[in-house]
Amino acid sequence: MRFGLHVGFSVLYIVLVVRRSQLVLDFALTLQFWHLLLTTWYNWSLPTTGLWWTTKALESAIMVFTGRYFCRVRELQPIEFGWYEMVPRTAQDSGEVEAQRGNGVDNNVSR
Repeated sequence: MRFGLHVGFSVLYIVLVVRRSQLVLDFALTLQFWHLLLTTWYNWSLPTTGLWWTTKALESAIMVFTGRYFCRVRELQPIEFGWYEMVPRTAQDSGEVEAQRGNGVDNNVSR
């Protein structure tokens, strides 16, 4: 259970702080490196069990792949600037935009 919580919070940290899918590998492995240093400092020796190293390798792989996936999902969200949207959401909106463009009147130009 701790394994799942640690990976979940690490991925959440990566998505919220890093935000770029290209940087996920670096940050995930840096987190694992700091964990290795703290574990070594606490135990006064490097971990020697295969289970520990297998768990860390699996944890790193899950963090990298899920972190990249969620960062890419976040990067692909449309950008909205307050009330103004770059692309109309409905066909009715796009029809109104075309009708305004087609009438030959430019309401934004001051004379």
